[in-house]
Parts: sequence; structure tokens; C-alpha cells
Amino acid sequence: MHTIYLLLGSNLGDRLDYLRRGRSLIEREIGKIKESSAIYQTASWGNTDLADFLNQAVCVETELPADDLLLTIHAIEKSLGRERVLKWGARTLDIDILFYDDLVISQPDLTIPHPLLQERRFVLTPLAEIAPGMRHPVLETSIQDLLATLQDELYVERYNNTIMSKETNNNFEVDMSYLNDIADGNAEFIIDMIDIFIEQTPVYFEQLATAIKEKDWTATAAVAHKIKPTLAFIGVEAARQRMAEIERKARDLDHPEEIEEQFNYLNNVFDRLYDDLRKIRTELGS
Repeated sequence: MHTIYLLLGSNLGDRLDYLRRGRSLIEREIGKIKESSAIYQTASWGNTDLADFLNQAVCVETELPADDLLLTIHAIEKSLGRERVLKWGARTLDIDILFYDDLVISQPDLTIPHPLLQERRFVLTPLAEIAPGMRHPVLETSIQDLLATLQDELYVERYNNTIMSKETNNNFEVDMSYLNDIADGNAEFIIDMIDIFIEQTPVYFEQLATAIKEKDWTATAAVAHKIKPTLAFIGVEAARQRMAEIERKARDLDHPEEIEEQFNYLNNVFDRLYDDLRKIRTELGS
């Protein structure tokens, strides 16, 4: 099994939907997504006249060799309308291979690590969120250090507009599209996943509450890291981003006094989230 890091990007059409569909196809054709960053809105790099991109980094486990991985990625891009007309042109979905284990590959059509990743803020920012300590096998420098010394001044911002507009009265919208995609019409599978989420998440929250109360920031970061993928899986991106912020603050000791407030907010919201999921479960089972 190989560990790979990919960067997804879109600046045409429904950008969020292209990212979502891209992740779904990656899960189906390449392998399990183990970690995903927040989504970032970024200035177009190389051709600044283009519309802004949405970008997201993902860590994937795959059995595909590197050459087959590239072919599969091209097939995914093509299936979602990608046209390779201009270098640095607009695209429905672009998937770049950033790392493949710690291999260094130099072929006419494939270079790994990606040869420009160390020059691009829109790559390093989401990548540093999920793999800050990973070392570039050629530059022998960590991702977080590459980001800290980066000269690229094009803006990169967390994409929160859509997410924040869905937060009302301390509630989060549940987006079941990803779960529906991988379930492929199997309602029992979705019900099972909802049951597992409702059963396991409160246990994780108790562990997180204990770690925060004891100001054990290492444990806090570890538990928050464990919870994040379940939130992404069930389709509550706003909650996943808040949990990622708890992890980051605990890991970096960045105003850890704010963590309890973030946690209390999520804890209150989740009572309603569980109710929403139970309603969805009931509708699926009827």
C-alpha cells in the first residue's frame, strides 16, 4: 500500500461540486482518502487573469503504481469535463500528484514530487494543514518550513462563505451527497453509517472534553484529528473545519484558551445534528 498526496483544484462551474465529485471518484478508482484539508479559495497561479480556484489537499492510500495512478487521474479529470487546451488554463477539475511515498520520479510525463509545489502557496497551505511535518525528499525540508519561507504572495483564503451561510441558530447543514455517492443507492449502508456516527461520536467527544479539561493539548490534537474524518464522511463540512481548528490550536499551542469555547459550541450543535441524522435515518428506513 502506498501513501500519496494529491491537490484538487477547480475554477469552472460549480467548483464545490467538482471537488466533491473528484473526491468520490478518487475513493472509487484510486483508494481510501485518509485525510483532507479544508477548502481554500486561491488566486490563479501562472495566469492571474483567470477566475479564482477552489483547492483542497488529500492524503490517499492506494495500491496503484505511479504510472497507473497518473492514467487514472487523467481519466477522472476527463470524466468531469477537463480539457487540456492551455497550460495554466481554466479547468473543471485538476488533480496534481504532490507526493508518492517518498519516491523521486523523473519521467517525460511524470515528475514526483511535483516540481513546483515549493513555489505555490495554494499548494503548501492546504498541504501543511494535513502534513505539516512531512519532509520533501529532494529539498529535505518540511512542508511547514517550506510554507514559512515561501515568497509567493498570491492570496489563499479558507473558503467559508458557503459554509457560514449554512450556520443558523447554532446548527449545521448535513450534506449527504458524498455518502450517497459511495452508497450507490444502498439505503441500508447509509443507515449503518449514521448509526455508527451517532454511537461513536459522543464517545470521542467525551475523550476530547477530558483532554481539554486537563489541558492536555497533545491528547486534544490527537482526538480532534480522529474526529475530523468522521465529520467529513457524514457530510458536515462546517463542523469538520471547526474541529480542524481545534486540532491546529492544540497542536501549535495557538491561543489554546480558545479551544474550550470552540468545543462547547460544537457540543451544543451536535445535539441537534444527531436529531437531524435520526430524521434522515427514519426517512431512509420507511
